[in-house]
Amino acid sequence: MLMTCKPSARAEKELRRLLCLEGQEGLTIVEVEFRELPYFMVARSRVKWDAASQGDINVVSLLHVTAEGIVVDPLSQPLPGSDTQAVRHTLIPWQNVISLSITRADSGAKGTHSA
Repeated sequence: MLMTCKPSARAEKELRRLLCLEGQEGLTIVEVEFRELPYFMVARSRVKWDAASQGDINVVSLLHVTAEGIVVDPLSQPLPGSDTQAVRHTLIPWQNVISLSITRADSGAKGTHSA
């Protein structure tokens, strides 16, 4: 499954380093393709999801990128410039990630990292 991510400032910096895009224009689209749907995405559909406060039900808040995988906030609380706004942190191991792609704002150039 291909999913759009909303990266925190820290995650954006880590993604730039991972994909060798340091010093480039802002990232406009970050997408992750999963081998299997993370459980928290299934759980979202089972509870009342408030789009006004939590955003798009299909968008994930990407908090960090580590050697073990990507860290997301499964509740996708707003990230107004601070990682401390996240309510929960969930690790999605690289084994569950098929690809991670970003599109840069400057020329629409795309960088991809496959796990």
